[in-house]
Amino acid sequence: MAMDASRVSEEGPAPRKKNSPAPQRAKTATAAAKKATAGAKKKTSQKPAKKVQAAAAAAAPGYSVVRVITAAPSGRPVHYWLVSLKRQGKEIIRQFFDIAYGGEEYARLMAFAYRDAAMRLFPPWTLRELNDKPRRNNKSGIPGVYPRVKSGIRVGWLATLDTLTERHRKYFTIREHGDERAKELATAAREEMLTKYANRFATWNAEATASAQQLFGDLLLNPAEAQQDSEQDPLQDQPQQQHQHHHQQQPSGAIDEATFQRRHELLNAWFDSFKPQHIHVRVVVYRIARTNGNGLFLTVGSAGPGAPRKHKVWSLQPRNYEACLPLVWDVVKDSLIARTGVESWLRFEQQYQDKFFASTEEEGFYTRHRTDSLAGKHMHLVPPEELLPMLDGIVIPVLETTND
Repeated sequence: MAMDASRVSEEGPAPRKKNSPAPQRAKTATAAAKKATAGAKKKTSQKPAKKVQAAAAAAAPGYSVVRVITAAPSGRPVHYWLVSLKRQGKEIIRQFFDIAYGGEEYARLMAFAYRDAAMRLFPPWTLRELNDKPRRNNKSGIPGVYPRVKSGIRVGWLATLDTLTERHRKYFTIREHGDERAKELATAAREEMLTKYANRFATWNAEATASAQQLFGDLLLNPAEAQQDSEQDPLQDQPQQQHQHHHQQQPSGAIDEATFQRRHELLNAWFDSFKPQHIHVRVVVYRIARTNGNGLFLTVGSAGPGAPRKHKVWSLQPRNYEACLPLVWDVVKDSLIARTGVESWLRFEQQYQDKFFASTEEEGFYTRHRTDSLAGKHMHLVPPEELLPMLDGIVIPVLETTND
């Protein structure tokens, strides 16, 4: 049987045609957002999940990037940008939380930069590559060639080709040609289809298609054209080392699993280096049930599920809030020096000491202090050496603000 057109595209199902079977519904970016949101809720708490809503913007801000607005089980709002795209059958997903990047705008800029980098590293399938992949239901051993069976008896051979918008078929009966000859004719018809119909990338989105054509246009050449292009390479007479560098500018052909995973890990590690590092310091007064009195609660730590935090409590009996503050300050100092070093602590002390000691029992104290050096971020703007030929020239935004 012919392959469903929706399986050809990495972007989603083909437009529905009259009298054609309903295509399988591909997972949309919004569906990916809901899936990611569900995963985030599971990581946030071990308590039974509360019913929360996840929503993407009505109009997607850009290809493979959506805005997600949801809430944690505690009810705290969670806003982030979600990058979700599929290349060569593998999903590439990453979340950019507003709180981690200092606000919605910088998180958005980083999400689009990540999307652009991924599109450079991972070419989509071409129709020829997809049509040449053997299917699990293929019993002929030849992609696109299937036996036609009626009442358990083989009656013919069918050649098929899907081109996203059309399905091409040619059928040869065993009664007319004999079994072996019918299969040979179907195989030849299949080869003719591959030559006759133009190759293209298995993408629906215009932006994704244009990007793939610009970056990986050589993948659309048929084998004969690719050989001719190689023979006409103007660098073929140059030294071998320079010639190899020229061909490393973009990936060619399908990426094997190990290479795909390696590039994905390097890409994520590179973007991890841009993520602002913050320490949250919170001082708040709560009622302590067992003592029937108030207590001053200190939390020092990084944001995010599973992040390490330091907690300490001081009873406000008989000391008052103001009397506890020097003790709390010393704990904050020791914790920040141990986590981020003396230089980071001195910046924190200069910026927040007055505000900390001016805080009151009613209002408490909270700040999010950026602990990494802004200048150091510029050192990471050059991609990892292994990815440099493919990511050379890509623009990474740099967060200019340091602290809340």
